[in-house]
Amino acid sequence: MTKVTYLLGAGASYGAVPIVGEMEERVFNIYNALYNDKYEEVEQANPGQKGYDKWRAHRNIVKLKQDKDNLEPSELKTLEKFSDDLKWLHNGMENHASVDTFAKKVFLTSQEADLRKLKDVLSAYLTIEQLISTPDPRYDKFFATILQNSVADFPENMKIISWNYDFQFELAYNAYSQGNDLVHNALNIGVVTKSAIASALDRHFIFKINGTAGVVSKENNLDYMAGLNHNNSKNKTLSLVLKAYNNQNHGDSALSFAWQKELKINNNKILDIAVQQIKNSTHIVVIGYSFPYFNARVDKQLMQAVKDTNVKFYVQDPNANKVMKSLREITGFGEKLNVESIDYTAEFFIPYDFFG
Repeated sequence: MTKVTYLLGAGASYGAVPIVGEMEERVFNIYNALYNDKYEEVEQANPGQKGYDKWRAHRNIVKLKQDKDNLEPSELKTLEKFSDDLKWLHNGMENHASVDTFAKKVFLTSQEADLRKLKDVLSAYLTIEQLISTPDPRYDKFFATILQNSVADFPENMKIISWNYDFQFELAYNAYSQGNDLVHNALNIGVVTKSAIASALDRHFIFKINGTAGVVSKENNLDYMAGLNHNNSKNKTLSLVLKAYNNQNHGDSALSFAWQKELKINNNKILDIAVQQIKNSTHIVVIGYSFPYFNARVDKQLMQAVKDTNVKFYVQDPNANKVMKSLREITGFGEKLNVESIDYTAEFFIPYDFFG
């Protein structure tokens, strides 16, 4: 039986969330709009057009500024704290290769309070980022293709392993759940993080190695910044996020990092379950992920679970050749690796064998 496993990186959410190389500038631009009232209205441009990179750095910030202007006086104090924390996050990113590198340094230097602060402000930033934009349209196409007889009929022979902190899957699923909040969407989809398993073990569909932007309650329930969803947050994104930001001490952060200690839930660890999924795969699709050295230990654990050179790999990425080179090394298969590059990125690739 064909068993397809996806490995997703930041490029899989490129249509809605900045990739690693863009995030520092984007965080600064949002901070500048919220704290200094400085922002640029940039005309929308398409990929390949002049001004596209600038548009990505400034898109939808005008809407956020409008949200700020509509805040209640009681919310301005929380906004000031969040703006200060956002500036702190930017400074850390500016002085390190990425937000992950900054977080690792904070962890290694035993700055526990700062690590929680980093997770909280990063979760709030990512929530704002996703709610002022529409979801990456590829997720909607993906659901429309793989769902079978009902909106809850997920294929048993497909699993997804994601390095991403975002909740694009949960947002896109709103169109199918008819407006349920993100928590219910996670339950229906079968989202798993290190600190919260959101459904019965046999219904797991998405494994988030780095957790997700949000909070975990004391009962190990996942919450996405006070249950926000894309539909009910129009014109009040900032207000809702600030309310959630002010109350995050009611639970632990749902955002995690691969190098952090992992809790056992139902006697299982997310990485162990993910390794088993990889081991049982006949087809592995890598989308928007470059196998950075920073994640090498976990990536080796995942990819070296593949023992059969007949397993078919697909790499969907504008820089597929570079990714395939890394994949050959990390699997240990070298030139024996059965891999194909997928150049188009308008929709997520699905192997034809999946359809039977």
